[in-house]
Amino acid sequence: MTDSYYMKKALALAFSAAQNKEIPVGAVVVDNSTGEIIGQGKNECENKNSPLLHAEMTAIESAAKKLGGWRLFNTTLFVTLEPCAMCAGAIINARVSRVVFGAYDKRAGACGSAVDLFSLTKTHMPEIKGGVLEKECAVLLSEFFREKRLKTQNKPELWDLYDKDRNPLFLTHRRGVPLKEGTFHTVVVVITKNRDGKILITKRSQEKNNCPGHWECTTGSVVAGETSVCGACRELMEETGIKRKKENFKLIKTVRGESSFTDCYLLKTDVNADEIKLQKGETEDYKWVDRKDFEELQSKGKVFAPDAEQYEGLKSLIW
Repeated sequence: MTDSYYMKKALALAFSAAQNKEIPVGAVVVDNSTGEIIGQGKNECENKNSPLLHAEMTAIESAAKKLGGWRLFNTTLFVTLEPCAMCAGAIINARVSRVVFGAYDKRAGACGSAVDLFSLTKTHMPEIKGGVLEKECAVLLSEFFREKRLKTQNKPELWDLYDKDRNPLFLTHRRGVPLKEGTFHTVVVVITKNRDGKILITKRSQEKNNCPGHWECTTGSVVAGETSVCGACRELMEETGIKRKKENFKLIKTVRGESSFTDCYLLKTDVNADEIKLQKGETEDYKWVDRKDFEELQSKGKVFAPDAEQYEGLKSLIW
């Protein structure tokens, strides 16, 4: 049997996980001598309220019970997503001989994408192979999260409320309903700046009711239960596809307006073109501009009004 054959078995388990509203990851453990599947698993974290029940963990445990021992010598683990650090540790401890995964996980993959955990230990080093049926595995994951985002978008957005001194009122407010006088919510602006000194601006979608086609920096409201900096991370990721750790966002200024506190963050980072994935309905184009370019757009009235107003108080901090 080929690696693709076993990965298809893991994909079937991943699809079953998605049907159960779990992140769609599936795994099987194969006896290399016989080709028999001796263990299988899928994500069960949500339904069993356990952070430990990743597909790899349940597949390894299933195989150990089948063999009557925890050492899985001469076996191959097939999994649809690159294992995380927790699962990589279990693979090492179980002495799995070979690991084959489908989609790469740049954010948390422990086989080399985010960290190479196997190179850090002298206990056991399995053979690693990635990218088997990568497209099929990645599409299943991306479709799952796309559907999840759509469901979230259909829910009313709630904001935490504060008084004029930014003391929490322990009240939430539904977006679209006028704020009561004397109450405030939090807005974030993210200025993403590369090593060439240029900042990233995006073009507002023609689907927007307010100022379609105008240019702006990443801007959005912080939702209830979210910290300001986490809101900045989320807005940047949603609108541009750029993912960065919150430690990289520097708060450079806070401005109190009529109904909001606007926290302005500066993110200094280089961005590869393939990282940028614009949010449909929100942004339709992007470009990197220097000070001259931005101020020329501003003078022509092509910058979204709130950004243009804030710019005067921020330009010395940005440039």
